Amino acid sequence: MTTRATPTGTALLALIGPMIWAAHFFAVYLVEAVLCSPAVSANSAVHVAGVGLTIGALVALLSVRRISKQGAWTAFARPLIDLSIVAVVLTAIPFVMIASCASSGA
Repeated sequence: MTTRATPTGTALLALIGPMIWAAHFFAVYLVEAVLCSPAVSANSAVHVAGVGLTIGALVALLSVRRISKQGAWTAFARPLIDLSIVAVVLTAIPFVMIASCASSGA
């Protein structure tokens, strides 16, 4: 029985979807934490930045999904990219739909 080594670059490409989602998750909740900080007044520009992060993450995921049509790693990466697109949308829903701490006057 022989095992085949997988290059690190291939493994990173296969995990690009979850990495983009994780970066988006971190960035959106970092923006939310800034909005909830007592030193920051209600600033719609910061909120728009969170929406911009969501759009950027979706564009990146859709671009990677389109590029991932060739290569052996696609059987593993494509479902992860699709799941990451759903995760980005579900992460952004509370951010967009629910008022943040600073904008609600808390």
